[in-house]
Amino acid sequence: MSLLDTLTDDATWDGFLSHKLLVSHMPPSEVRFLAGYITGRRYREVCSGLVSGERVLPVPVMKLVSKAGTGRKRTVFTFPEDEMMFLKVLSFQLHAYDHLFSEDLYSFRRDRGVKDAIRRLVRIPNLESMYCYKVDISDYFNSIDTRALMPSLERVLDDPRLTQFLMSMLLDPRVVRDGVTTDDVRKGAMAGIPTSSFIANLYLSDMDFDMGRRGFIYMRYSDDIILLAESESSLMEGRDAMLRHIESKGLGVNPSKERLTGPGEAIEFLGFIYSNGIVDVSPGTVSKTKAKIRRSARSIRRWMIRKGVEPEKALRVMTRKFNGKFFGKEGDGLGWSHWFFPVINTDVSLREVDAYMQMWLRWIVTGRHSTSNNGIVPYSVLKDNGYRTLVNEYHSRRAE
Repeated sequence: MSLLDTLTDDATWDGFLSHKLLVSHMPPSEVRFLAGYITGRRYREVCSGLVSGERVLPVPVMKLVSKAGTGRKRTVFTFPEDEMMFLKVLSFQLHAYDHLFSEDLYSFRRDRGVKDAIRRLVRIPNLESMYCYKVDISDYFNSIDTRALMPSLERVLDDPRLTQFLMSMLLDPRVVRDGVTTDDVRKGAMAGIPTSSFIANLYLSDMDFDMGRRGFIYMRYSDDIILLAESESSLMEGRDAMLRHIESKGLGVNPSKERLTGPGEAIEFLGFIYSNGIVDVSPGTVSKTKAKIRRSARSIRRWMIRKGVEPEKALRVMTRKFNGKFFGKEGDGLGWSHWFFPVINTDVSLREVDAYMQMWLRWIVTGRHSTSNNGIVPYSVLKDNGYRTLVNEYHSRRAE
């Protein structure tokens, strides 16, 4: 039986729902939609057609979305709601192959994640005496050569129908862009499509295993990779081997995100920074977050003035937005309370972000940065309008 056939079983969808309710951090509106969609069996018609082959996936829509914390855009793809739900549950079922990946791979897996990667990093003996190389693969998801992927997909899945389904989706060059159907040869794994996470894990799995066989301390989280060695010469040997793998797959690295550090220097990985036993949010992440706060505050104040909105309402809009980013889900990823809080062991960066947030919340009301803002807009007003500090939330959750 093909893994595809499991998607026609209501128990598979019920299991997906139970898992999401148990381990995901969805807003109430998303919980209600997902529960209603699955318990109402709204997936049955589309699912049956896709599994039997009587129905095919439509042409995906390609769009540009803002890249978190920057002014740049990234390309993502999407299908209609029913097809996206089908692919989400298929991606859920693909976790059955997690055991075939290297233990050094930490992305998109049930049994390990970012927390495990950082905890492994900080427990490395003599970490402060090691050399470290960190690199980021440029536009990884959409740069994957899907034709070169075929042999790995056939070998790992050993499921001809599933392989055919995935490859027909990935190899179809058509996309809808700005309302027009056209060909685009750089779809890759199609970032934004649920199954892209499995493809991203699989595409470089040969490299993951090879680096492990060579004896290097190596960790990969999708397109973010870190390599450590006891000597600079050994590190360079490992780096060169890794870059050969990356190049052989038709990929490139982002030069601006390459980092080579020596003994005693701080190590950054996955938005964290480690130095002398201290794990904190990285300066880069703090900087990006400040930029988000600044842009949002300016936008909300312009809206407040244009629409004649009361300052308290503008404050609530701002706090609600960032409460979601910090303590809930942000886009396709988890907020700070789920990503950073379980791992960091200091609140230094949290205090910095809190102070910055409070400064811009007061600016929304007054339109200027001044020490008098503390009196004009006291902390009690911020709190009454929904503001929650990162520091208080961090220590409360650590105490649980």
